[in-house]
Amino acid sequence: MGRRVDTIKLITAVLAALVFIVFSGCSVDMLDYIQKKMIADGTAPTYTVTYDGNGSDGGTVPTDSNNYVESTTVTVAGAGTMTRTDYTFISWNTASDGSGDSRPSGTTFPMPSSDMTLYAQWLYDFSGISYRDMVSVPGGTFTQEDTSSNSFSHTISAFQMAKYEVTYELWYTVHNWAISDGYNFEYPGREGHDGDIIYPAGAPPTSAKYEPVTVINWRDAIVWCNAYSEMAGYTPVYENGSGQVIKDSRDSNGTECDGAVPDWNNNGYRLPTEGEWQYAASYIDGTNWTPYNYASGASTFYKDTADTNPSNGVVDSKDATDDVAVYGDYWDGSSYQPTGVDKTADVGTKTANQLGILDMSGNIWEWCWDWYVSYPAGPETDYPGPGSGSYRVLRIGSWYFGAGFLQVGFRYLYTPDYDQFSIGFRLSRSGD
Repeated sequence: MGRRVDTIKLITAVLAALVFIVFSGCSVDMLDYIQKKMIADGTAPTYTVTYDGNGSDGGTVPTDSNNYVESTTVTVAGAGTMTRTDYTFISWNTASDGSGDSRPSGTTFPMPSSDMTLYAQWLYDFSGISYRDMVSVPGGTFTQEDTSSNSFSHTISAFQMAKYEVTYELWYTVHNWAISDGYNFEYPGREGHDGDIIYPAGAPPTSAKYEPVTVINWRDAIVWCNAYSEMAGYTPVYENGSGQVIKDSRDSNGTECDGAVPDWNNNGYRLPTEGEWQYAASYIDGTNWTPYNYASGASTFYKDTADTNPSNGVVDSKDATDDVAVYGDYWDGSSYQPTGVDKTADVGTKTANQLGILDMSGNIWEWCWDWYVSYPAGPETDYPGPGSGSYRVLRIGSWYFGAGFLQVGFRYLYTPDYDQFSIGFRLSRSGD
């Protein structure tokens, strides 16, 4: 009965509008007039706004008891008492995954002609995770030289490089979030050189959680970068040929990973290019550069047999390299001798290089983006390497290797599916 009365009222309103327009001679927008007439008569259809906590686990999700007529102004609610463990509320969105229209608290929008649900958007609170700092690296031009005397002039745009290698604590936190959010990995990672390996979630961190993650391959690293970007509220860098974010590093998805297409303009976390890596490892002041045969940050080359501090019984190269690197053997003038290091160390235990970046030589090998090929013949700008290949680049030595592998110009390589107890990675981001 009520619906029939509303229909009669609507017909009456429309007829009244037509009569008014025909006989008044006024140029009034018919639909606008009808809407206003219906609002005045109380016959206009109304719509609701519903708030969804989207994973909230504490407090109360806001409610809105209003009924809105189309185009009526809606003021977006705040978070109120709603909370989510380990997350910070940042906004509302018309899609649960954040892909819709953003509706920040306190802003307004016109009510559409349908009911609307706004989903809470959450940002993971990383404040309890240590060693996440990034260092701004200024742009410039340097000579990128390897240990075989190959070189080229390389101009690098300003970017950010991680101050530390990725720790197991950070890896584990992101890895577990990623698994619950549709990501898959070939390896769950290991805490340092000898931690437990538990599939698929990984072993919970122990007192060694600040050692670098190891036993992850190149594919795991780029997929983890995408997950970390998404978790931190950034735009992932690595996509497939169809523009979709790559979320699976398992061997069964190896072709997609190896054919990854980076969007260098996106602000997410990624692996450094080989050029970025050596630029940051060599940087002194933008005019002077650490020579190719030094460890990053060292004061002399790795085979310097001078002894300006004879009281400690070792050559200068060991003194200089010990200051900046965790590594296995040093050159005493006639042969390599053990340093006594037999494991990975917590990140950041040595002296930083001139940019304030630590462990750029030693502790673990670090994956770079590039396919391994010979250096280009002429000058390059932000050279990312070729579009395909068989091996990915690694830099630069580890706890298990001798001082010769610590040279900032030393290049190493492995297939992208290879993992080992001395291989991990560090992060970079585009822009300064």
